[in-house]
Amino acid sequence: MITDQKAIRALAWSAIDRTCQQLVQLLVGILLARLLAPDDFGLMGIIMFFAGVSYTLVEGGLGQAVIKEHKNAHQYYSSVWYMHMAFSLLIYITFFLTAPLIAKFFHQEHLTQIIRVLFCALIFNAGYLIQYTQLTIQLNYKAIAYINFISTILSGIAGITLAYCNVGVWALVVQQVSYHFIRLCAFSLHTRWKPQGRFSTEFIRKYGRFSANLLGTGLLNALFTNLYAFCIGKLYPIKQTGYYTQAQRQNDTIQFTFMSIFNSVSYNLFAQTQHNIHHQKELFNKIIHKANLLTIPLFIILAATSPALFDLLLGKQWIPAIPYFQLLCVSQLFTITDLLCYNLLNARGNTQLTFRVECLKKGCMLFSLLLLPIGIHYTLIAYIGICWVFTIIWLYLVHKEITLGVRSIWQDLVPAIAIGCIAGCLIWNINILIPQATPGWMLTKISIGFTTYALLTAKVYPHLLHEIKIIIKTLQSNKDE
Repeated sequence: MITDQKAIRALAWSAIDRTCQQLVQLLVGILLARLLAPDDFGLMGIIMFFAGVSYTLVEGGLGQAVIKEHKNAHQYYSSVWYMHMAFSLLIYITFFLTAPLIAKFFHQEHLTQIIRVLFCALIFNAGYLIQYTQLTIQLNYKAIAYINFISTILSGIAGITLAYCNVGVWALVVQQVSYHFIRLCAFSLHTRWKPQGRFSTEFIRKYGRFSANLLGTGLLNALFTNLYAFCIGKLYPIKQTGYYTQAQRQNDTIQFTFMSIFNSVSYNLFAQTQHNIHHQKELFNKIIHKANLLTIPLFIILAATSPALFDLLLGKQWIPAIPYFQLLCVSQLFTITDLLCYNLLNARGNTQLTFRVECLKKGCMLFSLLLLPIGIHYTLIAYIGICWVFTIIWLYLVHKEITLGVRSIWQDLVPAIAIGCIAGCLIWNINILIPQATPGWMLTKISIGFTTYALLTAKVYPHLLHEIKIIIKTLQSNKDE
């Protein structure tokens, strides 16, 4: 039985994990952006298209299937681990052999060796996926937080050290590989779990279709997450790809922070309350309310402050990336809403439905690529429209599934949008009146924006401070566990 205290504690530790991890990654990313050239990030942007697909193939929806079978999951651990390792080795061999062809396609001979080294991380990743799933089922996000933080710090130090040694894109490669290797060691040491017994086909027979639908959806997301960078790399100079990749990288730092906080926790909670629709509906309402209040205003404020942020933190060489970052922020306003709807429907067994919706969305994104030869900006504007339309579709599907009141959802969305727009417009006007990008003025603009956000939130949601205090007390009461 999932109690409110367990749910709060899991969500809070997940938030601490992602916030700390992404803050470190942001700092490391800023230092690497100052030390490396746009061309280096352009090369990584191309490779991440293939890497993203590969990581998804290795996971294969198996982790979520194990979570769904949480009561008897232990009997399937070894079989799932064997499948993860087999997939990772097969994919690594495939890319090892085809790396020269990929390098020739993009006219970048360096890609051959980069791919062969970078994809070692895929095998390390496969080695710890089941241990990560075990801790997720136990709602032990505290242990996950410590492991992620240590891995991010050590891999970041490795990347920065090599960047100072002027090795170029190899600093980014070593950062990726070392991150997954350290996680493999840490998860193995913490769980003390080792694969045992023979491979069993029972899990495949029982959850094959469920995992296949999740794999299909995951593949679509992985393909299209880096598809724009892939196509830009083919149609535009590698430096332009670097600008877009940097904008996407900074946007993803914020986006993935919140997605990681709400993804595994929300799916786990929805899966364990799937037979109690009333409790599930209450959980959904609580989570989506907090998520929108956090994410929507933040993305608007980031879009407004991005000119000063990019200039001061990343350097003047990255100023051409600012418009891309602003458009990506606008496109991600409702990403967490989409994620929560997606997880709720999957937890209730509607993986085929979510897969079809994702197929439709990705088809629309393919049409947006027709605008790419005209300009990257036009493609991103079309992408914004697609994202917003599909948010409405996701909310409608959840409304049909659990009879969720549409009015209650809009009561959460509209105030969050209004708060973000007021704070964002205030910063935007200050940027026009005071265009200086000195550290003092930048901090002033950011402070004004977030102070406005905090005051408006306190006015519209006076009970929120009390709920935050409850979360802090819950963490303190469990600190020795």
